[in-house]
Amino acid sequence: MKIFSSLLFSSLLFSSLLFSSLSACSSATVGREALNPAQQQMLDRGLEVSSVAVKTGQPIAAGRMYERLSTSFPSAPEPKLGLAYMALHAGDFATADALFTEASTLATRPALKAEALLGAGRASLGREDFAAAKTHFLAAAEPAQGSPVESWVMNGLAVVAALEGDYPLAEQHYRAALTVASHPLITANLMRTLVEAGRIDEARQLHASHSATYWAEGDRAELSQLLKNSTTRGTEQTPVTE
Repeated sequence: MKIFSSLLFSSLLFSSLLFSSLSACSSATVGREALNPAQQQMLDRGLEVSSVAVKTGQPIAAGRMYERLSTSFPSAPEPKLGLAYMALHAGDFATADALFTEASTLATRPALKAEALLGAGRASLGREDFAAAKTHFLAAAEPAQGSPVESWVMNGLAVVAALEGDYPLAEQHYRAALTVASHPLITANLMRTLVEAGRIDEARQLHASHSATYWAEGDRAELSQLLKNSTTRGTEQTPVTE
């Protein structure tokens, strides 16, 4: 089975987003317990240092800082999210799942809870535990509404549906995700699902409706080849990825 390469790629996009924004999060509003100004400043400063360490290619230093912050501020979800993304990068899906889930229980702000649950769903997909992934994505759906991860939660639900062979439901989720926010990775997933469902002409039309520069670099050649190898009667199974 092809490992979920696009899943991991999109996870990397969101981890970069998280690491660059963690220092701007207010622990007093997202933590289970309010921190005094000095504690909040210490947490925010530590998150900023961790973010810089990640951006400059120092994962060991970033990990140590996140560990320290997690110990010092056990009710704050942000350090655990940082550790979860690092575990996801390293392919340690079990650890990532546990940390994302823990962060989701600590987060009180809906958007942060949704991001943590989305991460847990991705980690579950990495472990090929589709039932757990679906549970995480469904739990993320409500808090994700109106947040930057809303379309990705629907994308996750679509991936699970496609993997279970429910192509109509997968298409429904993909199109809903694209209504919220158009993204080439999600569009590519919809196209793959149309191919798997034997709807080759529709897949070709979807592909032709976007310029070559729209698609993610890794998908450009792959999607063209997928269509080239397809027939109007169907193709070999092509794994849906996220």
